Amino acid sequence: MASVKKTKIEQGEIKVSNLVKTFSQGSKRSFRDKLAGIKSKKTSFKVLDDLSLSIKPGEIIGLIGRNGAGKSTLLKLLAGIYASDSGSIEIGGKVASLLELGAGFHPELTGRENIHLNASLLGMSGKDIKEKEDSIFKFAELEKFADAQIKTYSMGMVLRLAFSIAIALDPDVFLLDEVIGVGDLSFQQKCFTKLNELKAEGKTIVFVSHNLTIIRYFSERLLWLEDGKIEGLGDKHQILDRYRERLAVSGGDLTRTKEGIQRWGDGPIAIDNVKFLDATGSETHLFRHGEPMELVIELGSRAPIKDSTAVIAIQFHGDYGQSLIGPILHTVSIPGDGPWKYKYRIQKLPFLRREFFLSVGVFEEGNLMQPSDQREKGYRFTVLDGGERMTMGLIDPGGSWEGPF
Repeated sequence: MASVKKTKIEQGEIKVSNLVKTFSQGSKRSFRDKLAGIKSKKTSFKVLDDLSLSIKPGEIIGLIGRNGAGKSTLLKLLAGIYASDSGSIEIGGKVASLLELGAGFHPELTGRENIHLNASLLGMSGKDIKEKEDSIFKFAELEKFADAQIKTYSMGMVLRLAFSIAIALDPDVFLLDEVIGVGDLSFQQKCFTKLNELKAEGKTIVFVSHNLTIIRYFSERLLWLEDGKIEGLGDKHQILDRYRERLAVSGGDLTRTKEGIQRWGDGPIAIDNVKFLDATGSETHLFRHGEPMELVIELGSRAPIKDSTAVIAIQFHGDYGQSLIGPILHTVSIPGDGPWKYKYRIQKLPFLRREFFLSVGVFEEGNLMQPSDQREKGYRFTVLDGGERMTMGLIDPGGSWEGPF
C-alpha cells in the first residue's frame, strides 16, 4: 500500500508514479443472511488506473472530467486522506486541502473554537492559530459571527471560514475541490486575488471545478481524467476544446440546450423549436470563430391568431448571462395555421472561445411589452476556437490596424 511521501524534491513540486486506487462495492449481509449462510457479493473497480504525472512548483492545474472520472479521489490521495493500492506520490513541502464542505468542523462549537480545531488538524501550532485568528475571521468576513455556533452558519459561511483557515496555513501545495468561486462576487474576487498571490510566491494549486469559465481563466495547464486514466494533460485551450467535443458526441450536459429554464408568456404564438446549424446545414452546438451560423426558429399556434404578422426577438448572452448583442427584432408574416420556420444567418461568427446563451422571444404585432412566448437564455452553444488575432474577451469586432502614419 503506497502513501504520500514528503521528500526533498522542490517545494511545491508533485510527482505521481503508476498510481492505482481501487474501491469495493457490495451490500452488507443482514443478520438473517448471516444465519442463513448467505454471502454478500462484492465487486471492485479501479477509480484510478496507473496514473503518472508531474507538476512543477508554482503551477496552477485545473482538473476536469465527468462525474466518476476520479478527480476527487486523486485530490484525496494527494492530501493523504486515502492510501493508494500501489504507486507513489511525492510532494515537496506543506499541503493544505479544502475538499469537502464542513470537514473538520464541529457543528456545536463556535467559529472561533472550530478555527483551533480545524487548524490543528491541518498542522498549525496553538500559538500560530492564536496569532492568525483575527486575520482568518477578517478574510472570511465573519468577524461578527466568531462566537456563534457553526450550526448557525450558512453553507457559504462555512466554506469561507474553511478557505480562510486553509490559506492561513501558508501551504506549499493547495488542493481545492469545487470550492473556487464560493460566496458573493466580492468574496470570489478576494479568493482569486489570494490564490494569485500564492502562485506568485511559488505555491502550487491543484483544483477541481465543473465551471469551465473558472477553469479557463484561472488554470495554466489542464489535467483531464476519463475513467481513471489521463485523457489529456497540457495546454488548457486545446484540452478544453477536446473535452467539449467529447461531451457533444456523448450528449454531455455542457452542450445540451437548456430549454424551459426561464420561460414565460401564454399568448397564441409559441416557440416550438430552435436549432443551431453549421455551414453544411447540420445541427450542432459547437462552432468556431469566423464560421457561419444559422438559427432556425420554429413557431406554432396554441390559440387563434388575430394578426398576420409577429415580431421575433433574439439576444446573445455571455457565459455569465451578460447581454452581448441584441435584442434583434424582426417582423415576420405568419400565414395560415402554422407551423412556421424562420432563419437568422450570421456570415462570420464574431464570438471567441467560450460558452454562450441565446434568448428567443415572439411577440404579437403591436404588443412588444408582453411576449406571446419567451425563452430567456434557453439555448446554449459553444465556440471552440478564439481566432488567430485575439484570444481574450468575448467578441472580435473584426476591425483592422493601419500605421504608423
